[in-house]
Amino acid sequence: MAAWERALDWKEWGLFVGQLRTAFPEHSVGGGTQPFVSACLRCQLFKTEPQPDGNRRVTRWAVAVSVLAPLYLVYVTTQLWLPNRRFSRPMLFLEPRSEDKPLADVLGREVERMTDCRPFPLELAKVPLEGLRIGQLNYLSSDPPPTLLDAFFTDDLANLP
Repeated sequence: MAAWERALDWKEWGLFVGQLRTAFPEHSVGGGTQPFVSACLRCQLFKTEPQPDGNRRVTRWAVAVSVLAPLYLVYVTTQLWLPNRRFSRPMLFLEPRSEDKPLADVLGREVERMTDCRPFPLELAKVPLEGLRIGQLNYLSSDPPPTLLDAFFTDDLANLP
């Protein structure tokens, strides 16, 4: 609770999100923070692209900053928005694909420039935390157990508003 109280007062985060709107006027900027539910502040750049079949492909470059440690993660999701307000399940890329990497790299540099955060080492992402409950998705089962990635950020990174 104390970590969230500090995070909600963290002025650098607001400045960072404001900078994204200025630096990337061709993209929409959205939130994603779920105070007291996850363990991170989140924001995203996104774009929609019409597809030949009438669907729209949505790509989101997201930034998550842990409220527990000075760590951040830049990741990408893609999803299809189908007619009649239906959506495909988002695909999550912790390591951005080649076409998404340039923008993800810029976001990482901006986070480091504007905050004291450093990248979360992805080689630690799957370290299990036996006997620990994280977030909302792990309450029914502990198989598989939550991970360090879940603990420092959220157990559902792909779920962006």
